[in-house]
Amino acid sequence: MEGVSKMLEYLSERGKKWVRTLPPLVKAHFDNFYNMYDKETNPKGLVNMGTAESHLVNKEVCNLLRKSAEHMDLTGYNIHYNKFEGSDEFRTAIANHWQKIIFGEDRNVVLGKEQVATCAGCTVALETLATLLAEPGDAFLIPAPYYSSFVDDINERAGVLAVGVPCDETLSRDAFEKAYEKLT
Repeated sequence: MEGVSKMLEYLSERGKKWVRTLPPLVKAHFDNFYNMYDKETNPKGLVNMGTAESHLVNKEVCNLLRKSAEHMDLTGYNIHYNKFEGSDEFRTAIANHWQKIIFGEDRNVVLGKEQVATCAGCTVALETLATLLAEPGDAFLIPAPYYSSFVDDINERAGVLAVGVPCDETLSRDAFEKAYEKLT
């Protein structure tokens, strides 16, 4: 903590408010970052079971992405800054997917790219939504099981509570409606 104390003297008052002890899961992630298991290069390394990513399948995922890239029509548009909300193609694909998953045959609601914005990961998406849409003390219904740091991610700055909705590999609109009714 000595290094943190020294650092504080250089921070603004606003910056000092953000300095805190990391949650145990986040601290473990960064403590283990430079000692990750790899069968060939670091067989005595650690496997981080607390972060929602698997480095054990890196080779397979990279190969799949390379294979997929062969079928993509990549242009300069794809490799530079894009729209803040994400590319039209990506948002359209997401809208089509969620239309099927959430609304199915119900045509009273039709999702299009205009109703979709993307972020660089679930954590930043949830925190952004919590900060912009909810008041402190409001609750977010999140499919459970979920990444345990979501609790800190949406509560730390936004003051929003995470409420898990038990789900299997599919999302159930009914489960979310029941959880919502329970809260209201």
